[in-house]
Amino acid sequence: MVGEYMAAEVTRLVSNAMAADMVVDAYRERQLAIQWQDVWDRADGHWQQGVLLPVEHRESPGPAPAAAAGRGANVAAVYGLLASLVLYNGLLTASWMIEDRNSGVLRRLVTTSTRPERYLLGSSLAMGLVAVVTVAGTLLAFRYGLGWDVVGGGRELLLAGAYVVAVTGLAVLAGALVRTEFQLQVSAPWVTVITGVLGAGGTLSGLSDRLAIIGLATPQGWLLQGLAQSGDGLALLHTAVLSGAGLAAVLLGVLVAARRQAA
Repeated sequence: MVGEYMAAEVTRLVSNAMAADMVVDAYRERQLAIQWQDVWDRADGHWQQGVLLPVEHRESPGPAPAAAAGRGANVAAVYGLLASLVLYNGLLTASWMIEDRNSGVLRRLVTTSTRPERYLLGSSLAMGLVAVVTVAGTLLAFRYGLGWDVVGGGRELLLAGAYVVAVTGLAVLAGALVRTEFQLQVSAPWVTVITGVLGAGGTLSGLSDRLAIIGLATPQGWLLQGLAQSGDGLALLHTAVLSGAGLAAVLLGVLVAARRQAA
């Protein structure tokens, strides 16, 4: 820096002197009077005033707090992992419907005052509570284990609750349609992986809008795209769609299971 400063000053002085000599010689050839110092001052006035190489001091901001940085960078990853975990556990938990159907539990309910639909709805509610515990435990683990506060407000909680309803409905419908526990255990990982990839693909930047539309065919897609929306109105729309689809799936699964057992 010192060398550059000295070179700039030397260049300035030499340039002014050369300019003054050239102008004085030109005036003398025309037999005109002019002062060399006046020309030098005029040439020097064209240079920028002030320090040639100014040094500006700036303080860079310190690192962001771990909780804030973690939430901004990892919220999508945390909820993507949580969505797959809840869906996989929900599908496996639905094996109770197959066990009850094969063991004739619903048939024996005919001799009691409890209707099969009521029994199935109550058991489905228990499945939903298991999913709620899974969501709460995972979020608390990230909050106190890694310091990532991924619950920034009511939007995340609403979407997570709606996703639990949707997964519960999907699990109840799967338990009513699948014939054996082996089929459910084999299909659960594949359903989780495929829907997780499609749902997460709709939130990745640089991909086509068509993939985002395909992702809306999965509950993970509605959850993650709802979290990525900037407006609360769109997040409420995603919450309503997840909740409505989940409740409809629960009712449909209960009716299918009751009809199949009665037949």
